[in-house]
Amino acid sequence: MTCSPTSLPDAWRDHDWQTSPAARAIARAFTPPPDLHIWQWADENVRIQNEDSPEPGEYRSAKTPWTRRLQELMRVPEMWMWDYTAQAFVKVPVHEISVQKSSQSGFSEACMNGIRWRATYRPCNTIYAIDSATEAAKIARRLLRSFKFLDESIFTGDPNDIKTLEFKLRGMELLFYGSGSEGKFANKQAPLRIADEAEEHLGDNTLDNLDSRGKGAAHGGLQINLSKPKHKGGPINKAFAAGTQEEFFVPCPHCQAMQPLTFFPKEIDVTFSDDMVDIHDDLTGKVVARMPKPLPLGEKRKFKTGRIVFEHCKNLLEQWDQLRILTDTYYECGACKGRIDEDRKRWMIDRGEWRCMVFDGTPGVVSQHFSDLYSEDDSVTWGRLVLRWLKLKRKGIEGMRTFYNHYLGEAWSEEANATETADILANIAGKALWFVDGTNSESRPVRHVFTDRPSADRLCESNAARGLVTPVIESVCPPYRRGTVPWPPITDPKRGRGLIIGSDVGGSYACWIAIAPHDDGNDVAVIDWGWELDPDAVARVADKTRWPCGAQQFPVIRGFMDARHRAEDVYKACLFTRGQMIPVHGVGGESAKHVKVWTYAQVATYRKGFMKLDFNDQRAKTKLYIERIKRKWKRVWFPADIEDDPEFIDQLCQEKQEENTKGKLYWPDNATGNHYGDCLKMACVGLDFMLRGAQPASAADEDEAEA
Repeated sequence: MTCSPTSLPDAWRDHDWQTSPAARAIARAFTPPPDLHIWQWADENVRIQNEDSPEPGEYRSAKTPWTRRLQELMRVPEMWMWDYTAQAFVKVPVHEISVQKSSQSGFSEACMNGIRWRATYRPCNTIYAIDSATEAAKIARRLLRSFKFLDESIFTGDPNDIKTLEFKLRGMELLFYGSGSEGKFANKQAPLRIADEAEEHLGDNTLDNLDSRGKGAAHGGLQINLSKPKHKGGPINKAFAAGTQEEFFVPCPHCQAMQPLTFFPKEIDVTFSDDMVDIHDDLTGKVVARMPKPLPLGEKRKFKTGRIVFEHCKNLLEQWDQLRILTDTYYECGACKGRIDEDRKRWMIDRGEWRCMVFDGTPGVVSQHFSDLYSEDDSVTWGRLVLRWLKLKRKGIEGMRTFYNHYLGEAWSEEANATETADILANIAGKALWFVDGTNSESRPVRHVFTDRPSADRLCESNAARGLVTPVIESVCPPYRRGTVPWPPITDPKRGRGLIIGSDVGGSYACWIAIAPHDDGNDVAVIDWGWELDPDAVARVADKTRWPCGAQQFPVIRGFMDARHRAEDVYKACLFTRGQMIPVHGVGGESAKHVKVWTYAQVATYRKGFMKLDFNDQRAKTKLYIERIKRKWKRVWFPADIEDDPEFIDQLCQEKQEENTKGKLYWPDNATGNHYGDCLKMACVGLDFMLRGAQPASAADEDEAEA
């Protein structure tokens, strides 16, 4: 039986097949996709809308060439791994890609290009999980707008199929989820899964749960994990460590040496040589990949990277010249030590390529690391990155962690710390120390401490020979004994010059420490300490006691008393001092997430102007025990006769960091016998609070209320 055009149903014969969405969908299903990488296809077809970017218009992969490999893998998920037995590279299917990256790097848009290409040519169920429902909705709207400019046949034609966080398209479902909602995709199967900002997801097992949604797909489908890291051992850092650990290598304009860009110089143990191996297609003989040649199994060599150079950008007063930092910061090649200016960055990244740093990672897992050093965005030029580093470094560990995570795309790691007796004795006044600041083998900031000047000078000269400017810093406090003040202490605008008291209050005790902050607000000297029965007794000490400094006598100008346990008694004692003493409360555990530094708020049910200071207990301990006592970034000095009170020393050595199940270090709340340590912590928190400018204004209000 034959079928002529006249025998077809009228509806079929009269149908406009050329413009029909259904016809286009059928044709698309049986038509091979264009022979282009996804990024090449996106360059020709994807338009970024005004609502989605400060730079709307055609997508340009040339702006972020480091994202091209990711997009190539989204179409052809294959990688090359070294077989040590066969001594050859073998092809392996890729089922996971993890990118440990800086904040703004273009990888999210690259993933969306993969989704756009899939929706157009090879539809498949897709899950896009990100750190919040709000961000998930933004991604959904962004994709929806771009779909309309690609091909209307992507849609089913039913407007009810497009919801805020769920799209039913022809041949695929596209699902969006915010942080903590992984339970919603527990029964969803998707060959393509993307976890954006993976480190911010609330669920500890989000990546594993998402991975389980690939069952049934060939090789488990493809999962892509993107995120800024936080700490070593976090979700994205673990995923990165499991894979190829690729770095983006660029050539030096002077010597052509290929190298990844690093803010600080690094010396890395690598298992490959400088030689490259061309991998040819078995049928065509065409070169399909270039890989570093692996060294024999077990062998390693040292690989040195370059660094950002800015130490010369100082004025005649040895202060940082910020304008010069912006205009005269440059990159130093790790091989030839040549100067590379910012204007050569485009030339370098145009010739960049991803190279794996390990050859024994998990088969099928590609991982990459990327930092802002490659970006051409005006907000993260090399000079601006230096200014951010100098600013964040002043904030201590929290600031440096932010710089490493957000700008360098590197996980921050800390060694577990415990204060030892030797740490206390190393800070006895009268013992001069000399510091040389630098970086360790992992490029972490480190302060080298010397007990003699010649040794410090030798390190300084050695660094100078390598082009590093690391001046010697002398740190000394005049020798003093308990009960005396070694220098004129800090001045409070309302109360004049004097000491600060920190007090820890428990069920049957109220102990205290008096400190004399140096006038520069950095170093503090522990002057005296004592043990009382109740908060009122501490208030009387703060009100009546004077400590000598030569011919002068100095009072307590501010006090900070722990109100965690005997709150009512502490409030009463603080009210007695008429604003001299302030109740404080260290917030730890999960609650500390909501107290970044401190909050200063009205005490409920008490008269207006009576305030309480809540502070982040984890951060306060880190600043005291690590930054001040152990690393000596800011000093805390002890009197020459401190060894006469071994119990006092013992109480300063009770805190010790532990590691939680996520690999993050924290200060447990169950330390005992640390009362004087808590007193010193309260006093240092109070000093930081005063110097930040938040306290004096509130204190003035408090004084007026008392009057």
